[in-house]
Amino acid sequence: MNRNPVARLVSFTAFALAAALICCVLVVPRAHAQGKIGIVHLRYVLAHSKAGLAAEKIFEAYRARLEKRFRIQESRLAQEQKALRARLPKESQKARARDIKAFTNGEEMLRKKFVKIRAALYAKHSTLFQPVEKQLLGVIQNYAKTHGYGLILDGSQAGAVVASGGYDLTDKILAAMNEAPAAKG
Repeated sequence: MNRNPVARLVSFTAFALAAALICCVLVVPRAHAQGKIGIVHLRYVLAHSKAGLAAEKIFEAYRARLEKRFRIQESRLAQEQKALRARLPKESQKARARDIKAFTNGEEMLRKKFVKIRAALYAKHSTLFQPVEKQLLGVIQNYAKTHGYGLILDGSQAGAVVASGGYDLTDKILAAMNEAPAAKG
């Protein structure tokens, strides 16, 4: 495998363009024959819908609580490091080794805590946003069905670069999402 980042980027770009071209040649004509084609910026709708904003608010409060606890433990370890630096020159070799080992164990525990917090944040984010994403998918499917769309693409991804005129459905989907009943999760 080529380790050169520029070559990998060029390869990825070529792959993405090829996939977009295949989509345009094979998928779009079929979808166009079945109905209209539209584009929705899913990330925007998720970030600005009532359900998305509510999930984000809960997630941010959870993140802030975990971060506060972590910062307290981090501060305690920093204070211990400062005290240890003051004590070390005065201690015996045996006491130094014991204190350094205790401090190193504290650092390792803090690293493990950080990894656990990241996993907890990922799990909480998934728990909060999966019902919202599922609701959004239902809203889009319903909108496509009721308005005769054969294909709706995600404009947040590299597949659609520019959408003009009646192709961009983001505002309409956002309005439909905000009118939909709350997601169950």
